[in-house]
Amino acid sequence: MASNKVIGGPFDAKVLKQLEVRSNLMSKPNRDDNTLRYLTSRTGWVKMTSSVRVNGTDDLANKYVLIGGTYGRTGDKTYSNFVTGKGFRPMPGITGVDIKSINKFGLLKEATITYNCWDVGQLQELEMLFMRPGFSVLLEWGHSVYYTTDQNFVSVPQTITTFLTPGTTKEKLYKEIETLKEQSGYNYDAIYGFIKNFSWSFRADGGYDCVTSVTSIGEIIESLQIDIDNPLSQGATASETNTKSEEFVEAKKRQAKLLEKNPETLAKEGTTLEYIVIGDSQTANIANSMTKAAMIGTAEGIPTLHKTGQNLKWLTEAVGVYPVSDKVKGVVVSIGTNGAFSKKDDAATFKAAINRVFPNATKLIVVKGSWGWGNNDKITPKEVNAYYDMFQKIGFVGTATAIGDMTLYSKKYANAPHNAGIPTYAAIGKEVDNLLK
Repeated sequence: MASNKVIGGPFDAKVLKQLEVRSNLMSKPNRDDNTLRYLTSRTGWVKMTSSVRVNGTDDLANKYVLIGGTYGRTGDKTYSNFVTGKGFRPMPGITGVDIKSINKFGLLKEATITYNCWDVGQLQELEMLFMRPGFSVLLEWGHSVYYTTDQNFVSVPQTITTFLTPGTTKEKLYKEIETLKEQSGYNYDAIYGFIKNFSWSFRADGGYDCVTSVTSIGEIIESLQIDIDNPLSQGATASETNTKSEEFVEAKKRQAKLLEKNPETLAKEGTTLEYIVIGDSQTANIANSMTKAAMIGTAEGIPTLHKTGQNLKWLTEAVGVYPVSDKVKGVVVSIGTNGAFSKKDDAATFKAAINRVFPNATKLIVVKGSWGWGNNDKITPKEVNAYYDMFQKIGFVGTATAIGDMTLYSKKYANAPHNAGIPTYAAIGKEVDNLLK
């Protein structure tokens, strides 16, 4: 872990100290009972908790806190009656987990959790908690026994206790995670993520094998978002203290400029539209060419998530400060042209922001942009298709029709706003309407 969450910065002194503690334990000539337990019986553990409230309560989420089995179920509660006269079934439990950092600098974390259950009743309840894309879960993991940085032996690891407590905010959760990391000597970690995908299969013994994929915005991006979630009440600023990474500094500067410490730059509440169009200057023309989706508003800026001349970085940051809108079922995106279809654009981080803000948006469509003008005068259709392939690989549907080569239309439509009226808009509108059905 780098100090101060700076990309490319040195390791935190406490992390180095923990590595020193482990090295000393391995090299001790005389080993007491606790050292032997640490060296011979240390293993990993994992715990997954759903934030879903079923029928307005956390009862079901508390019932199925998954570990190697189900948390809190011991003794005669280990098994449950399947069907009267047909015996008992074991409790569900996690059977495996794979956690990896992805994306540039490892900004995103992705976890694949495998678990099993033993009858259709358990499956139906687990489906409500862990098999709904866009819903959030807390995934924790660590060492079963360890020594802290102060060389205290711990045999009962601590986990988050406030996740299902009313009033717990995202900021409080992140703070508790950071506290447990430090107190454990970095023998604990956790991610607060969103369900990306799931699957289940029937087994010959009557049980079910289940898989849930969870995506979390990595800790660097999360720390940036915490700074801007409520900038006016918190007095957030773009602090650059001890920051050595240009990328980190520039991200802070962009966000400070984005918000401008002005309440009018932020949407007061999320949209109630089911299908929205967001992006650059082509947003209006695309929205006007279809019947299913619409712009959030006609004025350009953060509250409407569209603005002339902007690229994917701006749109990602604008979505990042937009209120969560759970009524949105589909998002149509017009982006790429103003960034000259750059290979450096971070489509995965953008999608993570979309998933967080529009958790029920199951239809994500990206419209291929225009070229043949300005900085794009030498762009080829092959480069354009390669750019939108990035989006399609992570779950977006790309339109077959692009806005296209402006050299074919610029003279006839030169005086129309952003070349409004060119034939491709009508074709795109019809195509997107069909995709949103």
